[in-house]
Amino acid sequence: MSDAELTSSIQPDHDAAIPDGTFDPGSEPNPAEPTEPNPVDPTEPNPIDPSEPNPIATEASGLAI
Repeated sequence: MSDAELTSSIQPDHDAAIPDGTFDPGSEPNPAEPTEPNPVDPTEPNPIDPSEPNPIATEASGLAI
């Protein structure tokens, strides 16, 4: 099989980067674009209570409470 025959039998990959550096997503949506709202609500209070000691940190430092 010659190089010309091999080249003509290759199908283009529409999800591949184009040689000029741009991206051709074809009919696929861009996965980097968020399609759903962020489930984390920044107005919710932090569930971690800073007044409680961290048992991992105290264990690692050798201190006992």
